[in-house]
Amino acid sequence: MKRLLLAVTLLLFSLSVSAMDMFVFIPSPPTGPQYPVFRAVTNGAWNVPATWGAPTAPGLNSVVTIPPNLTVTIDHLELNNTNAPKWVRVEGTLAVSTAVSTRFYAETIHVAMGGTFSLGTSMVPLPLGKTAEIIFTSPAADFDKVWDPQQITRGLIADGSVKVYGISRTYAVAVTNDVPKTARTMNLLSVPSNWQPLDELVLAGTYFRRNAAPQDELRHFGSLSGTLLTIHATDTAFQNDHLHVSTSGSTPNFHIANLTRNVIFKSDVASPNYRRGHVMLMNSDTQIQWASFINLGRTDKGTPLNDYTLDRTNGKTVKTADANITNIRGRYPVHIHKAGYGPQPWDGSGGVLPQTNITGCVVVNTPGWAFVNHSSNVDFRRNVAYDFTGAGFVSEDGDEIGYFVNNIAIRGKGDPNAGYDKARINFANFARPQPVADFAFNGDGFWFNGPALHVNGAIASGCNGRGVIWHTTGAVNIHTFDSTLPYGHYTFFLKDNIPLVYGAAASSLKPRTWKFDPMHKSVVIADLPILACSNIESYGNFIGLHLRFNNFDDIAWYTEDPYNFDMQIDPAELQTSISLVPTRLKETITGVQAWNDETAFALRYAGDADLTSFTAINRLDYDEINAAQNPSLAPAYGVESFFNLRNIKFTGLITDGWDVANFFNNVQNSASVTGFDPGTPSPRNYALTGTWDKSPTAMACAAVTPNTPIIGAGGTSVTLRWSGSATTYLARYRIAGSQQWTYVQTTATSIVVPTTAARSYVWQVIGGCDAKHTITNYTAQGSFGT
Repeated sequence: MKRLLLAVTLLLFSLSVSAMDMFVFIPSPPTGPQYPVFRAVTNGAWNVPATWGAPTAPGLNSVVTIPPNLTVTIDHLELNNTNAPKWVRVEGTLAVSTAVSTRFYAETIHVAMGGTFSLGTSMVPLPLGKTAEIIFTSPAADFDKVWDPQQITRGLIADGSVKVYGISRTYAVAVTNDVPKTARTMNLLSVPSNWQPLDELVLAGTYFRRNAAPQDELRHFGSLSGTLLTIHATDTAFQNDHLHVSTSGSTPNFHIANLTRNVIFKSDVASPNYRRGHVMLMNSDTQIQWASFINLGRTDKGTPLNDYTLDRTNGKTVKTADANITNIRGRYPVHIHKAGYGPQPWDGSGGVLPQTNITGCVVVNTPGWAFVNHSSNVDFRRNVAYDFTGAGFVSEDGDEIGYFVNNIAIRGKGDPNAGYDKARINFANFARPQPVADFAFNGDGFWFNGPALHVNGAIASGCNGRGVIWHTTGAVNIHTFDSTLPYGHYTFFLKDNIPLVYGAAASSLKPRTWKFDPMHKSVVIADLPILACSNIESYGNFIGLHLRFNNFDDIAWYTEDPYNFDMQIDPAELQTSISLVPTRLKETITGVQAWNDETAFALRYAGDADLTSFTAINRLDYDEINAAQNPSLAPAYGVESFFNLRNIKFTGLITDGWDVANFFNNVQNSASVTGFDPGTPSPRNYALTGTWDKSPTAMACAAVTPNTPIIGAGGTSVTLRWSGSATTYLARYRIAGSQQWTYVQTTATSIVVPTTAARSYVWQVIGGCDAKHTITNYTAQGSFGT
């Protein structure tokens, strides 16, 4: 009985969430003499006329229906789109053969409730050597917004089940050696499975600078000898340095990912955006494994959405007239849209719906988000997001559950007009005329709007936004039609489900609720802790890991005008003020490596967290003396703990190579870092249980004067020398034009640098005399060559 009640509760909650949202309107198939109608009459192949009881198989612009209990199989390879149907409605089964290679063109495939789109099985996937392509066509004209006001057509829209199984490939593998420019080989941490000659690979970049060109590089698989990979003979050598960093025995790796799959969904035309297809999956009985999604998605995060606008005079969202919408939300390459909640490990067999599974898939080139869990239960594993504008992986509304395990996001470009902003990233950002519910537009690897997720093994590289951000507030549900509430309803987490997700400890949690729910079951999502987060690798990004509005309880909500969302919140149980939450659950994040990011870790409005085994390393080539050489800010903070932190504890924190290793400002009670005084910065090269400057307030900063370097015998070394009165010095040097410094800490006034013949070097040195909360630039520099 208990399981039955739980199943009913989960189902009703799923339905209630969907009912609050504007329904997805799928138009009726187009009619007219230009759209010949075909209806399957028997099981059979698509290209066989008898399947349709007609003289011919469906042709260009045809409107096709596959009735219930019938299966039509695609077992042919189209050479072009001259026979592409306008509309395919699947009430039975549309199957793709695994015996031959296939290619099928269509403008819209709608899998109706009860229908199935299938390709292979988990036991018999599409075999190696065979390919299956589903190519979405598009007329040159923009949408007929009278017939299709939501611009939902053009792509795969599934109310029914989708089961797709390509052949598995190792999705990504770590590279263990440096790969300098002109290299053609690299050593891998392990032998990848099923990588084939001419598979397209992307080698992640290891460098970040604002507005700089991305440094990931596309090449093709050539050969493998043990773990030594050689790129294909037809490829040019690598054009950028891909270099490791190390500190205190830790040398994190960078990665190479495989973008090739033998099941391909793609648009036949990538530009303009309205001609792209998209994939919207609305049935939890969906399993897609080892497929690629190329040039898909119409929502453009490089420019503000314009489907809803904000009326600041009355705090309302206003829907744009359908005919005037040019950038609509919700049209992404892999979009699980309100598919409902199914079994989780915490609910045993009580779930009523299966969990959606997206495994080993690839999204390449999208103007918006790549992989999206929208109010669903999704297991994302071993997926690759490459070349995206908004974000690689997203939990959209904040009420999502499920997993993000061993996924990699490379090259997040972001809105070029939004700027590099550490604070105004989703609301009150006046660079975005539509600030409400228009977020994750900076090129973020992973954007989590909700906390009830298991995240393990997230890798992000080359993102102009955050590698990983937990912004666990939920999102405004702007589609709701309650005119009495500003901005519509805010999404919520069902109070009755908290113990099921968070276990017995949740019984003491008394979160705030929303006023639109008189039963007080609709919990403010920000009052819940991150469920699980571990093993994050974030390198070459603007910010490595960002916690913002996460598990924090000393403010109400977004209280600044004209937002004032606190007006919609009821106090927590036994409280009279919405600014107080009587009980908090502690969250834990462990095993995070952030390196060569402009800032490794940024924390604002975050509370009640144990942060364990965090490593922040910077070797970027910013020049502190010649500021004009830097087109943007120099890396200043390894950890930027700034503005409203409460009960945060770092344990096992390493910060290496930053102007200020750990900057704390406006930190509230119980915030601490093991081994650090929160009021004292730990500047420069290395900090583990103390600061680099052993006596930061005991002396005044003394001048450091460079002396002439001494070139060693044979030109294989140079002794760098300086004069000063500090007790400790930090010197750094690099080959002129290289992108990484090498650091040396010493109590002497010289160091010996091994050199390469006929190369020019630059070097800088600083004395150990930084004062509290002061960034002191290097005070001496020079150059040398051999």
